[in-house]
Amino acid sequence: VESDLLSKEYARHIRSRIDDYGTIVNAANYGLRMVQTGDKGTTHISILAPNGDAVAVTSSINLELSGPIVLVLEHTKKIRLLTSDDTSKPTLVSIHSVKFLRTAQSFGCGKMSNSTGLILNDHMADFSLPNSDTSEEFTPFPNNYIEPGKRPLSSMVPAIFTDLSGDVRLVVGASGDDKTITSVALVCSRYLWLGQGLKEAIDARRVHHQLVPNVLYYEQGLLRQQVDGLQHRGHRTRKEKGAWPGVNAVAREGHGAIVANSDFRMNGTIQGF
Repeated sequence: VESDLLSKEYARHIRSRIDDYGTIVNAANYGLRMVQTGDKGTTHISILAPNGDAVAVTSSINLELSGPIVLVLEHTKKIRLLTSDDTSKPTLVSIHSVKFLRTAQSFGCGKMSNSTGLILNDHMADFSLPNSDTSEEFTPFPNNYIEPGKRPLSSMVPAIFTDLSGDVRLVVGASGDDKTITSVALVCSRYLWLGQGLKEAIDARRVHHQLVPNVLYYEQGLLRQQVDGLQHRGHRTRKEKGAWPGVNAVAREGHGAIVANSDFRMNGTIQGF
């Protein structure tokens, strides 16, 4: 600190951070360094290397139906519910009478594999549970019931598109909620099929339909004429004011230029070298 205070170079650096005509919202501009707290949810990264290698990775974790409850599926097709309140007398129940339980938040079952580094049971909440307390939006699907060795259905959709020669055209993915698949599909359709620019394709307002419930959700900002057109085609529409998935992508244009964009809907960024 003392050396910085006595340094003319540091003083010039501080002066360069001051805007005479207004303040800057981002406190990091003024040198604030903080440990990020409350980091949660899904993260996606799209990478395109100089040699043409491409990586699309989506990572996520559930904070429900974990820690205090351990689900062990046995050959009897029964589920053992072991709660933190009663570890000595676990309850055996039929798979068709399981009730959906919300527990205290924790990361998976609190155990990590020594060989893979993966947190076990970190996506148990992605399974559907029979006879659970559901609303119209969350009808359980039998093909997503818990079974031994089974993976739950997921809306994560990291994707890499190549041309007929095998060269990478687009690396894309998203983080968010159950609207992730439709968000990525819309971006890909706009960019690869309609010929829109990558930023234009990602920034465009979106719609989402998942069959059940029979409602077409649309993002705030969609043109009234577009909503009317959807309703004219028989859609039940509903404005979704909440957060929408953040899509980020890297693309190689036809002339060889590489472009990238990070969705304004999420706190992300792009980097190149």
